[in-house]
Amino acid sequence: MNKKGVSPLIATVLLIGLVIAILASIMLWSKGIIKEEIEKRAPISQGKFVCQTEVEIDIEEVCIDSASRRIKVTIKNNKERYIPKFKGRIIGPEGKTFVQDGDKPISAFSKATIYFGYPPDITPEFIEIIPAINQEGIEVTCENQKVKSKKLDTC
Repeated sequence: MNKKGVSPLIATVLLIGLVIAILASIMLWSKGIIKEEIEKRAPISQGKFVCQTEVEIDIEEVCIDSASRRIKVTIKNNKERYIPKFKGRIIGPEGKTFVQDGDKPISAFSKATIYFGYPPDITPEFIEIIPAINQEGIEVTCENQKVKSKKLDTC
């Protein structure tokens, strides 16, 4: 009886070729995904570096107006970087927080007064001001450059 089939040598060569083709396909596919992720995350990483080197703020004055439920904060920009936006993290008892954006920009070496509202279910004790910059069209929050107020007094 004469059986015909693929010899073991040819079968091995075909399997190796198939594995190489699959690995090449996976490499090309993953290369595109990795490149896309790097391009997406690069501005954020660069923005974090800019935060460390070009952003520094101080709270010059802070007080709370309980009647209007607003916190008045005067912020000083200590560096040359223009800061287009701030986030106010209002901290109440037992660590309860509320975050609100303050869209008043501050130019280099200048001051601005920003008002942050808060909901009626929070009794503010402190406020943290967190600068946010734009890096290549992406908003980057400078969490490491935040400043925390002293205990809030009435205006």
